[in-house]
Amino acid sequence: MKLITSLLTAAMAIACLSSCNEKPRHYTFIQNMSDGKQIVEQIDAKNDTVALNLFLDRMTKAIVDNLEDSDSTSAKVESTYIISPDGDTLNTNLELTQAIEKQILNTQKKGAVPTR
Repeated sequence: MKLITSLLTAAMAIACLSSCNEKPRHYTFIQNMSDGKQIVEQIDAKNDTVALNLFLDRMTKAIVDNLEDSDSTSAKVESTYIISPDGDTLNTNLELTQAIEKQILNTQKKGAVPTR
């Protein structure tokens, strides 16, 4: 019995260590510009949720940059996508985006200042 318990404990420890050393996955961030150019970047993230959070941060920055740029001749971002290593477009995955939105709302609620 002790042998089985120690083997199970060792197997669980090995499983934990191998999952903790998980290598990041390579995602592709694509921006389509109004002048027809396409900007492609590689983003490393440990999973789809982290990649989508990075995408939302980049989107926020792109929107702010577009608003701050008063030069009407410069190219604007028309559309953006984040593509997983499996070929899925993450920002069109409704379940994943809703989970991220819920996570953001929960974070905002925790940090909110109570009013009297």
